[in-house]
Amino acid sequence: MPDAWGRLSEQYRSALPLKEPALNIQIYAGVGHAISEVTSALAKLYTHKKTIAVIEGVDPWFTKVSVAFSQEGYVVKNLKVAEALKPEAWAPLMDDLLFVLTCDDDPVTGRLYPFENATFTGKRIFRIHVSHGLHCVQGIQRPEPFVANILSLTPDRALLVAGERVKIEPQFAPSLYWPMESLERIAANVAVSNDLNRMSEVSEFEANLPAGFRAYFMPTDARLFDRVVIYHTDFDGSAVIDELAKTMKIDLHAPGEPALLESTSACRWQSPRFNDWLLQRGETDATTRGLIIASSSLIERGLRAHLETAAAKIARLQSGT
Repeated sequence: MPDAWGRLSEQYRSALPLKEPALNIQIYAGVGHAISEVTSALAKLYTHKKTIAVIEGVDPWFTKVSVAFSQEGYVVKNLKVAEALKPEAWAPLMDDLLFVLTCDDDPVTGRLYPFENATFTGKRIFRIHVSHGLHCVQGIQRPEPFVANILSLTPDRALLVAGERVKIEPQFAPSLYWPMESLERIAANVAVSNDLNRMSEVSEFEANLPAGFRAYFMPTDARLFDRVVIYHTDFDGSAVIDELAKTMKIDLHAPGEPALLESTSACRWQSPRFNDWLLQRGETDATTRGLIIASSSLIERGLRAHLETAAAKIARLQSGT
């Protein structure tokens, strides 16, 4: 249907609390699609700039951008999170820098990656921020003129909320199939989930875990509190969430689908290379194998007791008794 993409984008615009016509609001078929379209569109608009910066280890999609731009002859500066916060890291790049690709929060653990760098104040450098869960908790914020926020809504929907200087004309999005969505679904996709932001409950739960389980985060880490993030030192995370799903009567969706329970276990994803991006950023094999992510809403449903039950059963199975 002609211009179905444009009409759907405008429907999403009308559902946002931001009512400024100058902002650029566009819908995409997931985070990967949005990143690809936005970065390639900027490259075509500003062909004289041949350097990009990518914050590495925070999102598996970012590696694809680094490789693609390297193949096109760009200078690609891959920066670690700590390095990116230092003004001196940017000094050699500023004159030719087209964009910085960064992530507001980790798609798996919900770790926050603050990137408020005064180095870019007043500079005509685009900053592309990917938000996986932060916008769900803190709400959708107004972007600065050169900032493009890519918000993950569902596995097949991502929303671009960009400042007035980010003029994006995507190559493929307008020609894709865009079925009509109900206004109720659109409103739900951009809704804020304050009921899941349970800092005290999550902190207390992770401080008093059953034997064998460990908290992934330190108490001082910046993170989202919409999920419990733990791991078991001896058990595969996939086995644990399988048992939790049975005893708590929870449907386990396909890996990567929105769910109350998830794990980064390679067994769960049926891919021996799935964890590569986690290992490259310094996670250990034991942590990624045993990592368990549970919605904070499960705490009040007896998650601790169910973890004890799951661990006891897995231990019996491993011992053959």
